[in-house]
Amino acid sequence: MSDIFKIFDLCDGKERLKAKRAQGKKYEIFLNENEESYKNFKVPFKEVLKYYYLYPKNAIAPFKLPFYKPNLSDFDAPHITWLGHSSLFVSFKKYKILIDPIFNTHASPFSFINRAFKNSPVYSADDFGEICAVIITHSHFDHLDTKSVKALKHRAKFFITPLKVGNYLKSYGVSKKKIIELDWWDGIEFDDLNIIATPSQHSSSRGDGRNKTLWASL
Repeated sequence: MSDIFKIFDLCDGKERLKAKRAQGKKYEIFLNENEESYKNFKVPFKEVLKYYYLYPKNAIAPFKLPFYKPNLSDFDAPHITWLGHSSLFVSFKKYKILIDPIFNTHASPFSFINRAFKNSPVYSADDFGEICAVIITHSHFDHLDTKSVKALKHRAKFFITPLKVGNYLKSYGVSKKKIIELDWWDGIEFDDLNIIATPSQHSSSRGDGRNKTLWASL
């Protein structure tokens, strides 16, 4: 696959379509398009604990669910494989793409939060061969996993992220030359594949400040 690509902009010079920013108390933040989301709805930590520990008993299957782990290292046919949580593997023509990969039993920095079902397969960087691109949609821990990024930093040709998420990747050892950051309605064009960052309503944080980095549908 060629390393040549081109960045394009679907806004046609219309800045209003780009992600909005505002100056916060300590740093610049990104904003959703919906102004209702600007309101700061705080959930007490006590309620968070209730959510994870007092959920209905029938929320967990009483038996081990059957899982099938396919061989994805030499998969040429167009397809999408769900890897667990929000992680996906996409194969299209000569392109192999990982989206929000998490090579772990839990989608969280804490092993007791967002755990996978028992018996579910855990993938690793060795399962995919050479990767064209790793797409990170935003910086939350259950989408941007430090361990997984480090495992892929030499296997993936490119890392495609919304604005400023690349700062985290560089701190994990990913080469600056591999990182492509996109604003909303920016895109990257390969020979016969376009990847576009479109608006989404969400947020971002890794415990170091809210909405310092952008989020997007990619």
